[in-house]
Amino acid sequence: ESRKAGHESNRICNNEGALTFSYNLEDTDKTESGADVFNGQQSVLWTNLRLAFPKELAAMYKELRSTGALSYDKVEAAFRNHQSYWPAAIYNEDAWFKYLAPLVEKGNASYLSMLLGSKEAQRRWWLYNRFRYIDSKYNAGDALTDVITVRGYAKADISVTPYADVYPTVKYGSYLVQARGHRNEATVLACPLDNVNDTEILIFSASQLKSIGDLSGLMVGYGDFSKATRLQSLKLGDGSAAYENLKLEELYLGNNVLLRSIDVRNCPALTQAVDLSGCSNLETVLFDGTSITGLGLPNGGVLKTLSLPATITNLTVLNQPGITTFSVTDGDGATDYSNISTLRLENVSAAIDSLEIVRSIAPQSRLRLIGFNWSLESVEAVEQLYNLLDTMRGLDQNGGNVDRAQLHGTIHLPAMSTDDQRALRTRYADIATTASLMSYRVRFYNGTELLFTATVQSGSACPDPVETQAIDSPTKPAEGNVAYAFNGWDTDLSSITADTDVGCTWAETRAWSVTFKNYDDTVLYVALVAEGTNCPDPIQTGAIQKPIKPADDTYIYSFLGWTGASLINVRNDRVLTAAYSQAASYTIRFVDWDGTEFCRYYLGANQLVP
Repeated sequence: ESRKAGHESNRICNNEGALTFSYNLEDTDKTESGADVFNGQQSVLWTNLRLAFPKELAAMYKELRSTGALSYDKVEAAFRNHQSYWPAAIYNEDAWFKYLAPLVEKGNASYLSMLLGSKEAQRRWWLYNRFRYIDSKYNAGDALTDVITVRGYAKADISVTPYADVYPTVKYGSYLVQARGHRNEATVLACPLDNVNDTEILIFSASQLKSIGDLSGLMVGYGDFSKATRLQSLKLGDGSAAYENLKLEELYLGNNVLLRSIDVRNCPALTQAVDLSGCSNLETVLFDGTSITGLGLPNGGVLKTLSLPATITNLTVLNQPGITTFSVTDGDGATDYSNISTLRLENVSAAIDSLEIVRSIAPQSRLRLIGFNWSLESVEAVEQLYNLLDTMRGLDQNGGNVDRAQLHGTIHLPAMSTDDQRALRTRYADIATTASLMSYRVRFYNGTELLFTATVQSGSACPDPVETQAIDSPTKPAEGNVAYAFNGWDTDLSSITADTDVGCTWAETRAWSVTFKNYDDTVLYVALVAEGTNCPDPIQTGAIQKPIKPADDTYIYSFLGWTGASLINVRNDRVLTAAYSQAASYTIRFVDWDGTEFCRYYLGANQLVP
């Protein structure tokens, strides 16, 4: 077909190396200008041969293909072997002389587009498609095994749109229907049968087809579309309330990487778990109205619409962030997640309300949720959710069973304290909790002693607990002649934006000793007091108990306070002595019959004997 015979139209490639004749041309075709494609096209001999022996020509081609005498591999090998006699240096030299030298030597770049090398890749492309085209015409070779298989239960025509130029061919039972087709143009192949009932229907050249139209009218009971690798849409069901296909029970797909949409709505007999994992470019998946329990979706992709039936028990969606429409509905169109027992959602869009699903499914279900972003109304609501999660089991990254639900995501709250945040984190460490308004913990220390804890909203000032009288002014023991006076806190409290620990600061001053003695000069307590400050009463501070003076046979004594120096404005060493009041003492003696004294008490008037 490519031999030059006097007319330029006989060449597959023109003088510039570009393809002029496509792989789909036949011996009766004409060019765009109206010229015959081949010189012998008007030959009476070849015309009569073509008209008289069409079946024999088809049979000859089928035999050549079936015996392997003619194949893409053999023809390509013959061309490649013939071409191999010409070394790459020849092509390089030819390229330099014709195309590169004019650019280098004269600055003329007009020939660069013709620098196409050995044309081997172009030849392989042409031969591959040519064999596919002729196979489809004669229903031979690869076309015989490259099929879509369905079983129909109602009569309907099939509209075939090829991805490449082929002869669309459908075999309805034993009837073969065929027409010459063209790329991206639909061809309707009418069903010749009066009755279609569990009829096998074969659609040939499956890998070369872009669309096979709407098959819902066929009431398909079985469908294998695994070889239709260029199929872009598949419609076996319909969303109409009046439509119902009770026959579809088996559906198989493979690596249909160009498939964009699949519609199997209202086919309630379909119960199997359908595997769509090889259909990586799916955008629309419609299975509502079926009875499937699981659906294998591609891991990652461009999925936008996902509609499933309430019979689904395993909902697994991985790395599909583009979903905008999602539903799991019962026969009345109401949302129903109750049958889901395995839920695995990883990096999916918010259109899938994973929180609602979790709240709807039964305890002991298995969960693996990655990348979710939930909003709840309060810390208490989160705790209730965690209580529910505690009843669930999980899945690891390989899908294996684990005892605890696996969740990695974020929960956002209107308000929360960091103490609450820490408490929640201890329960589910991989769930981050955030809040629009955070409250932070501010702890006030005197050395290592915790004096006070305050909770402050983010950005707000923390009140000074000394100024609000929540605590007394902190103290620090004097050291030698040095006393310490509380001088405020070591941290700015005007704007709290994180958990904060605050320490005391001290002003050093001279220390004076204030000695507290009992009536008998026994030293009870010594306080070191900063100059000019008041000395706290050690009894009131709990440093010592009230001092006592033992009763005698004349008086009983009660502590009145301190006498001597003042506790106010201490500016020197001072001594204070315990002062007592006295009252008449009565002696109570307990003696035996012989006058031996067991014990004796000194009591005031009207006091009971112990």
